[in-house]
Amino acid sequence: MIGQMLLLTIGLPTALAFIGLLLLWKVGRKPLGGSMPWLSGLVIALSYLVGHYFARGFPLLPPVESAQWLFLLTIGAALVGTLDALGHRAPLGSQIAWRLVFCAITIALLVTPARSYLGPAKTATWVVVLSLLTTMVWTALNLQAQRQAGAGLPFVLSFISLAASAALVIGHTAAISQLVGIVASLMGSAFVVGLLQPSFSLANGVVAVFVTLLVGTTVIGMFFADLPAVTGLLVIVSPFATMVTNASFFTARPGWQRFLLQLLVVSLPLAVGIGIAVYQLGLPQL
Repeated sequence: MIGQMLLLTIGLPTALAFIGLLLLWKVGRKPLGGSMPWLSGLVIALSYLVGHYFARGFPLLPPVESAQWLFLLTIGAALVGTLDALGHRAPLGSQIAWRLVFCAITIALLVTPARSYLGPAKTATWVVVLSLLTTMVWTALNLQAQRQAGAGLPFVLSFISLAASAALVIGHTAAISQLVGIVASLMGSAFVVGLLQPSFSLANGVVAVFVTLLVGTTVIGMFFADLPAVTGLLVIVSPFATMVTNASFFTARPGWQRFLLQLLVVSLPLAVGIGIAVYQLGLPQL
């Protein structure tokens, strides 16, 4: 039973993402299919939705809990990610504007149910802070994805997702940890595609879906489970560290050295965050 569940929630979405992305990027190299890679975010989103369905089923309409909103928000992220991919030449201010609107809607839908114990003022403060923070992470990571094609960045994002999954298990929400585990597997598929197609880029809508799911699952752990707020915030901001390789000191170094540096620096906030969670909550009981 466990093996079947893993096959449906992890294996099937991973296979769908790999096949879909590989086809898009192979077709995209041909003259008639040069614009196809902009569908990459949609492929990742649909693959995630398959895993989400087998893990938690279809959401009620309207959703009655924050985790159910993730299903619908993933669809929205795919659409905004498509706007990111097709509108990459738009002014940066315009890109930030449409991301901020979507992030504000996302965070409000996820956090507002916590108003019953946070109170209106704290709820509004968290919505504003997390909306701005998510928009900044999204923008920074998308810029990094435009600079860094290939397999390195997907591997780092898969690592971040696995760390987020571990933090959520420590925060006593294994069900939500499973959802971000799906994200880790999807980034693993993107990693393999990046090995096969060095021009592969997460800037084609994938960043939007990744950030929405990383932040969404983390926020649920913070407000509706026991994940410490500091741990959650460190997980959310960890993608900022991917930009370390843009420093002038490192740009002339070999690619493998830049990748290892990137992975090391990303590991620091994640290690601190997980350490805080373990200190406060202890290790999960297996």
